Amino acid sequence: RALGADFVVHRGDGLASRIRAVLPSGVEALADAASIGPEVADAVTDRGSIATFRQWSAQPHRGIATHRISVIDSMRDTSTLDSLRRLAEEGVLTARVADEVPAERGAEAHRMRENGGARGRLVLTF
Repeated sequence: RALGADFVVHRGDGLASRIRAVLPSGVEALADAASIGPEVADAVTDRGSIATFRQWSAQPHRGIATHRISVIDSMRDTSTLDSLRRLAEEGVLTARVADEVPAERGAEAHRMRENGGARGRLVLTF
């Protein structure tokens, strides 16, 4: 809510149902930043759009378009990176840090990320 959300729903199993409980007709577009996967399509209206950070093997139905977002595609786009830097410096763009993990516990950090539930980024410290 602090970032301007009108509604907050918890991620995990049943996410699409929780979204439809708040917005029965669904949403026209959805950004799957939590990497939930294809099941989020049930929350999207016919011919809507989903932005995802991971490639899906399954394609959504009902004419829903997926748009894969890749950091690698933009890593040499200095204009975009400079814009992001300015937004971060101004406090408009913030990064939620869930935990700082010593680098020697990197494998544990990966398991935490894979298991989900970390609200924010896991930062390795050296």
